[in-house]
Parts: sequence; C-alpha cells; structure tokens
Amino acid sequence: MDPTEATQTPARRAVRWRSDFVTAFVEHAGSKPASDRLSVRLPTLITVTAVCMLISLVVGIFWQLISPRSKAGAADPGYVATAGWGCDTTNDHGFDVQGRTDQWRTVADGGWSEGGCRGTFQTLPISNDADQSVQWWFVPSTGGQCRVEVYVPRGTSGAGTWVTSVRYEVLAGRGGAAYAEFEMNQAQNTGRWVDVGAFPLRTNELAVRVTARAAGEADARLAVSAVRATCGR
Repeated sequence: MDPTEATQTPARRAVRWRSDFVTAFVEHAGSKPASDRLSVRLPTLITVTAVCMLISLVVGIFWQLISPRSKAGAADPGYVATAGWGCDTTNDHGFDVQGRTDQWRTVADGGWSEGGCRGTFQTLPISNDADQSVQWWFVPSTGGQCRVEVYVPRGTSGAGTWVTSVRYEVLAGRGGAAYAEFEMNQAQNTGRWVDVGAFPLRTNELAVRVTARAAGEADARLAVSAVRATCGR
C-alpha cells in the first residue's frame, strides 16, 4: 500500500481507486496492439474471400463443361416412340396402310431393326394415286412439341432406287387435318435417320402421312420404314 494512503480518509481512497480504474480501462481500450491485430487480419480476410470466390468460379466453369447439354430446340424427352412397317403397335403409337396394291413390295432387311422394329420395310412405285398412302401416328399425351425423325432404309439388291423428292404431311393426330409438311430426298439419305424438325402437338396427338406422289427416276420407288417421335415440353 502507498504510505500516503494511510493518512487518507476512506472516501479519498475510493475516489482515487475509481480514477485509477478509469485510467487503466481507457489506456487498454485504446491500446495500439488491438489496432495492429485488426490491420493484420483485414488483408487476410480479403485474401481468403478472393481465393474462395476464385475456387467457386473454377468449379462452376468445370461443371458446365462436363454437364450434358440439351440439344437446342429439342423437346424434353418425356416420350419417345418408333412406329412403322414391321414395328410393334401399342395404344400410343402405330402405323396404318391405305390403298395397298400388288405393286407394293416387302423387303426383308435394310429397314430399322431396333426398338420393336424388325428391319423389314415396304416400297411402292411412284403414282398419282393419293389413295395409296401410309401413316405413322403417335399419342404422347405430354403436350408441348414432338421432334420427328424419318428412317430411310438401305438400298438392297433388287429393291430399286429411292425417290429424289417426296412430300410428307404432319397431321393433328391419326386421320387429323394437315398443319405442316416437309420434303425429303430419299436417294441421298439411305440407311440413316433424317431429323425433319419439331412440330407442336395438337390435342396431344401427332401423325405423319405420305402418299405415292413423288419424283425420281422412271424406276424409282418410295421407301417406307420407320418414323420416330420424341415429345415433351
């Protein structure tokens, strides 16, 4: 104890103790080490934040590169079906023939042979008879639109050559009204699928129809195999 405190009254000693406490508190609160610690931590925080942002950016770019991207303009594949000659028929897709004559020929192979189809197909001669026709129909019940692909069979020995121009109609369902069309050169697309575009669904149904009216060499024939519809919103 300070010797002078012995001569001080209790009241004076209390005032002095409070004064000493306030002085010590102010000096501690305003001490430079606290400021120094803050000045060191702020750059560290900024550096860590920048590194985290950079890592997030790199991960995002990498994920975009490895993630599968949907084909532009393609429908969400909620429904995929293949219909045609020699293919299975179900409640939601099938194939119809009208006006078949003895001039039509069944070819044993060269057509589509997957997805319920057995590889056989039909050929028919060019004719002005619109009653000779075939129709591929689909009932997806998904709404939205359908991307349509037509399979052109491979040419085989004795089957003849394919037409160079034929017009297909897109119908609002089986036996429905036509609301779009497309043309194809079968002779230039043998043995492959031809993507002919996407078409909006009408009443959740869609059909593709083609007749014997076509153009090509004198002995050219119209090849009829499979049509695939990929439908969704």
